[in-house]
Amino acid sequence: ILENLKNDESESVRRSVAPERFKIAVMENGTDDSRFRFTLDEPRDFEVIEAIISGINSRADRPITSAQVKAFLEAHPEIFRINAKIVRNEGLKKSLKEDKPLS
Repeated sequence: ILENLKNDESESVRRSVAPERFKIAVMENGTDDSRFRFTLDEPRDFEVIEAIISGINSRADRPITSAQVKAFLEAHPEIFRINAKIVRNEGLKKSLKEDKPLS
């Protein structure tokens, strides 16, 4: 997918993805975590992040792991539901429909 985006000539992809600006790493994961929304794009995402941080008992000198976050969200479906209905990549999909190729 990243290789396709890197070669995409549409205005939206070049403006928002810009893969040449970021170091890209591939991370392997043995589970399908697509039901989780790990991003901060909407105010509801911020509500979830606040709840996760205040709900996970973690020492300040240790980072919170993705396993802790997933376990917390599975144990607290009311928190999981706060941002679960947000359409993934909605803005990009809309932009791609209206896009013009770069000249």
